[in-house]
Amino acid sequence: MIIKRKREFLLAIAIRLILKVLPRKFKIKAALNLFYIFLNSVIELIGIAFLIPLLIIILDEEKIRTNIWLHKLYTVLNFDSNGQFIIFLSLMVLLITLCKNIVSIYLIKLQYNFSFSLYKFISLSLLQQYYDLGLQQLKTHNSNRIVNHITSVTLMFSQNVVSSVSGIINESFVFILFAVGLFVYDPSVILLITFTIMPFVLIFLKLIRNKIQNIGKEKNRIAVEQSKLLYETFQGYVDIEIRNKKNWVFRRFLSLLQNMSIVQIRNAVYLQLPLKFIEVVIVLALVSIVCFGIWMNKSIESVGVLLGVIAVAAYRLLPGINRLMNFSMTLRNHVYTFSVIEKVIPVKNKKVFQHAKEAASQTIKFNQKIQISNISFSFDGKIPILNNVDFTIQKGEIIGLIGGSGSGKTTLLNILLRFYKETSGTICVDDKKLDDVDVTSWRQLIGYVPQDVFIFDGSLKENIALGDSMENIDEGLLLEVIDRANLSSVVKTWEKGVDTNLGERGGKLSGGQKQRLGIARALYKGAEILFFDEATSALDIQTEEEINNSIKELSEANNQLTIVIIAHRYTSLKHCTKIIELNQGNVVKEWTYNELIEKRIFT
Repeated sequence: MIIKRKREFLLAIAIRLILKVLPRKFKIKAALNLFYIFLNSVIELIGIAFLIPLLIIILDEEKIRTNIWLHKLYTVLNFDSNGQFIIFLSLMVLLITLCKNIVSIYLIKLQYNFSFSLYKFISLSLLQQYYDLGLQQLKTHNSNRIVNHITSVTLMFSQNVVSSVSGIINESFVFILFAVGLFVYDPSVILLITFTIMPFVLIFLKLIRNKIQNIGKEKNRIAVEQSKLLYETFQGYVDIEIRNKKNWVFRRFLSLLQNMSIVQIRNAVYLQLPLKFIEVVIVLALVSIVCFGIWMNKSIESVGVLLGVIAVAAYRLLPGINRLMNFSMTLRNHVYTFSVIEKVIPVKNKKVFQHAKEAASQTIKFNQKIQISNISFSFDGKIPILNNVDFTIQKGEIIGLIGGSGSGKTTLLNILLRFYKETSGTICVDDKKLDDVDVTSWRQLIGYVPQDVFIFDGSLKENIALGDSMENIDEGLLLEVIDRANLSSVVKTWEKGVDTNLGERGGKLSGGQKQRLGIARALYKGAEILFFDEATSALDIQTEEEINNSIKELSEANNQLTIVIIAHRYTSLKHCTKIIELNQGNVVKEWTYNELIEKRIFT
């Protein structure tokens, strides 16, 4: 991990991580951002510099005569009195301060543009990184944690880490430029300030840095737990109510809320500490300067001018020091994001939206058959799930796959869908190996209807034409597939018809209607092969019969449509051309539906 060297400055670690994450096109933006930071620092220093002459004159009007630059300006502009000159300088300071702040705000906007452009890139890249893991790997990850990484962690990194790094660099430039100017004015003073203030600042940061870092980790951990608990609560609402466990859920959530409150209170208090601490340190510095001036036998006037200069500087630097320490604490607070952001590094130069696994370039057509030859599969080379599975699917057939739990049916389906890669053997479509075919081209031929059809919170139209923009939806085809999937009678009862919102997870639909939506979706995309994965196993007998009849009608209406049905119940397979039985990863036998009934293979 990039932060394994504990002695290295956290700022250096953060900068190196940002540079590693940056794609090539962001390098120029990063350089420009650094220039904006430096320019903003110079502008801030100019604002301070123009206050000092005004302060000097107010404290000692004789400086108009004795200071060569002030006297020359007074003479060239031909002022009649010191009062006029002071008013002129005051208005100039006001005008310069106004212009400085307008330019400064614009430069700050440009810096934030960079931070949040990086946020968009990182979040999208992380989505691609997780998405390209594939189904097999995704099943081993917690979905709530993935969502947290893609949305919250990337935002926290850009909003707090990148912005804090920019802020630290900006304030550091201001301090360096101010220190150089003060050193030119009086070297002894800058040395005195350095040795009185810096030790306290460093000690303060050292004392709180680990606490701040732990607070950040704890906040993120609790946030993930809250999201997970809420998601599980609404998903398991029925079971929780039946078991009368509402109080159990509320107690767990209350505990998380209490823990989050404690952590947030600690965080808020720590964020207030720098300002209070800096106030004490500034007073210490002023007292030190007074004592130093008296000890060096300087006049009260010169000490007063010096204090005035320091006061003007403090007007800008006190908030700056507070921001600098807050930036440092914020950076420490979000160290937990580093390990997540590192996941972006391997894909930073890949084209976003390009599927990592689609290396093959050949397209495919399905005209004759799918030949499954000696397919074997195991997870990580361990216990085999499939053993030399061998059979043929002819175009236009209705094929059934049966077998008990663990027989390998779903694994075989995932191989056919190309979510899993067979350990050995081949799958050929019209004598063309699927390994040599573009995955997208193959999946374009496929329609998939699972037991729990994916339905998002949108209209029926949007769900059927999944992913198509509203203006590109073919209304004629939409109505046709709705009719073929036997959904027309339902849609006619809805006031808004196909524009009716289905609710979260299709709450407006019954189980059978969800299956019909899945069929309509497959037909809309023009699928030539339909896979039904336990599609009717959760339905009642009557609804199952209706879905089976719909499948039969689809086959009769298009004898080129190939259908593969995975099922436990034999009643789901009555229209199959042939039925293949799997047991412990092996093909036991090919049956007809009548043979199954006679042999009583299953009930």
